[in-house]
Amino acid sequence: FLGAGASVEAGIKPWGPALEDLAKFADAASPSYAEVMRAEVTERRYLHAAELFYMSPLTPEDRAKALTSVFGQPTNLTARLRALSRQRYRAVVTTNFDTSFINAATKESVDLLQFGEAQDDIASARVCQSRFFLRLHGRIEVPSSIVLSRSHYEKLKTLDSYAFFVQSLLSNTSVLFFGFSFEDPFLVALLTNLRDASRSRMRNKSFALLSDKPEHTLGQLLSELNIIPLIYSSENGHEEAWALLTKPILDGPPSSDHYSENRIRHTLA
Repeated sequence: FLGAGASVEAGIKPWGPALEDLAKFADAASPSYAEVMRAEVTERRYLHAAELFYMSPLTPEDRAKALTSVFGQPTNLTARLRALSRQRYRAVVTTNFDTSFINAATKESVDLLQFGEAQDDIASARVCQSRFFLRLHGRIEVPSSIVLSRSHYEKLKTLDSYAFFVQSLLSNTSVLFFGFSFEDPFLVALLTNLRDASRSRMRNKSFALLSDKPEHTLGQLLSELNIIPLIYSSENGHEEAWALLTKPILDGPPSSDHYSENRIRHTLA
């Protein structure tokens, strides 16, 4: 499960700077909206800043151009990103909407079935038997599909296939979270619902590679979902985590074994 950190590796800006760039486009239509956007970014209220971008009097065409300019620029397919695309994952699910990972996989001749954010796509991905790549929050190739603002997240609550997919993912498989800060309010709400519905009885063990120890409430939620936080050093561009994820694999048929806790802890140590 890849978060924004994986796209940052490819040169995509993180939320704060990306919203600052979107504010520059809003300036052309309404300097007052852009000014408040920047104030919200300063306070790290990113969903509110994004909401103002969509409320600004930009035309749909100019709004799409702005989003494409910020999130759709050519990406840097680094050796680490290309190595990650070659690993023996069952599937890659991401909240990112750029093309960096799929471009890296294509460069490495990795065959991945692609799915988007549509309800039928999400439902198909849940039962897919092939290796697949799913962008849950939309694709920059279709700017109108991306989930960025507060109202977009509210709309997600009406998509039953989305919630069912995320909950099935954790209930039926082992997941390795990387580059994901668990600040996504809707996903955290889904995880909380899953914790309550399952009575904290999860069949599989999952892992979250984090550069900082989670605060108490989040740490308790992860523990109750059998998601083990593995803290690594963020020095040298998160090299410690990338070294684990891109470790060369041996020749032979793919293993069905999930990452074991001992293996991950040993590698990080």
